[in-house]
Amino acid sequence: MEPTREQTYQRRIAELEAEVAELKAQVARLTEQGARQSEQIARLLQQIAKLSKNSSNSSKPPSSDIVKPPKAASSKKTKRKIGGQPGHAKHERPPFSPEQIDDVREYRLNRCPDCGGPVSVRPQEARVVQQVEIVERPVEIVEHRGEACWCRRCRKMVHAPLPAAVRKGGLRGPQWTARVGYRKGVCHASFSTLRRFFREVLKIPLSRGQLAKGIGKVSAALGPA
Repeated sequence: MEPTREQTYQRRIAELEAEVAELKAQVARLTEQGARQSEQIARLLQQIAKLSKNSSNSSKPPSSDIVKPPKAASSKKTKRKIGGQPGHAKHERPPFSPEQIDDVREYRLNRCPDCGGPVSVRPQEARVVQQVEIVERPVEIVEHRGEACWCRRCRKMVHAPLPAAVRKGGLRGPQWTARVGYRKGVCHASFSTLRRFFREVLKIPLSRGQLAKGIGKVSAALGPA
């Protein structure tokens, strides 16, 4: 049954009243926001007016004025040079000790580089340059082999025992385990970063599980501490 004309008018009137109520609510909200913004602007204007007051436009005494002294005309700013300044004590890095040096390479002269004459070695101190370099593979891979033997009495194959530290460590040596734990715990390196370091720098691919076992081993060792 279709609604009558009066019912249609009533429904339309109700819709219009709802729209009017919503518009009134929006006007009230906007009016409130405008009032708050006006208060903020008034406070800012008061602060600006307060800061701009001085002895010439108010009753403030001249001693309260902020006066920046002019720079002396004769003073010239000199540009500071990079590096140590004159009179500064020279600081040099101490050389590496003989125990820290892995290789020594000596260079000799057969002729004088200036005139080509013969030369003889003198006991004076040589010119030394100590250079630190990263080797292509900064790891050592050791294969531990337990010799296989046949026991005639037992009638079975036996193997020479490996050192206890090797058996306990397995793939991961003690230095490997300690440094992985340091990078994970102290340096906060992620598993992805550790895997990438081993793969690209040390040239050793490792799985996430192998790293997790090594880190768990360090955590267990440090548990009592």
